[in-house]
Amino acid sequence: FPAVTKAPRHLPALVPVGDPVVEWLRELEARVGVLEQRVHTLDDRRRARDAVHVAALEALARSTRGLVFSAQSAMTVAQTVDAELDAALRAAQLETPQALGRWLAMVARRPLAGVRVQRVKRELVGVLWVVRREHA
Repeated sequence: FPAVTKAPRHLPALVPVGDPVVEWLRELEARVGVLEQRVHTLDDRRRARDAVHVAALEALARSTRGLVFSAQSAMTVAQTVDAELDAALRAAQLETPQALGRWLAMVARRPLAGVRVQRVKRELVGVLWVVRREHA
């Protein structure tokens, strides 16, 4: 047998020394490690963003108390009456009725932290929404 070296976990235990496959696999494993790190970083960012969005949805649920509203009316209430709602929407970067409406449409597809957004209907003022807590 020629001289052998310890191979990466993907190859048989014995691989000839100098085989270019060994070096190629080491480089590939290093690249995969970098990609795994990036995925974890993005996942951490998503969790932080979700926490801010959960807080915004909770504030919206408290403010609307199960009543039907439009994105424009929610923004008006936030900017004139409800400082807590305003702060939560700003933290989630939902600072215009259009941004809030797009976000509500996205959140309506799935419950978030036990709170469900439902589209009621479309009227001249825009889409009407209701926020309801799901009961376990």
